[in-house]
Amino acid sequence: QVPSLASAVVAQLKGKSVKSKSAVVALLAAVCAAAPGSLAGEAPKLVAALQEALADRRATQVLKLDALAFLRAALENHAPRDFHSQVERIVPLGERCAAEDWYKVTSEALRLVEALARTMRPLRPVTAAAAAAADA
Repeated sequence: QVPSLASAVVAQLKGKSVKSKSAVVALLAAVCAAAPGSLAGEAPKLVAALQEALADRRATQVLKLDALAFLRAALENHAPRDFHSQVERIVPLGERCAAEDWYKVTSEALRLVEALARTMRPLRPVTAAAAAAADA
């Protein structure tokens, strides 16, 4: 059911209504919290849609804040390898939002960058046996 949900979310994120965009981002955050790891296969599609929605000049500060919070939650609730392919898309979003005027967006962007750093380089040591098991 997650792929069909992701497709519906992407369609809403491409729409014009900022309220709808905020609502689907909140839905994504709820799915991420309720079922950690469930959005792993949909990461490329979701990140691309969020990137496009945030690039829209109609994007409000609240939408930016919600999108950044979702991306951070997704990074924290998924295996690091699930979002490795999206780093090149997420870093510019974090960088652009960190330069925003509203302190809440700036703060959430910095929290996203922190989560991204942990995703790229997890803090817990990985043994050779654990790495082999994760790749299997």
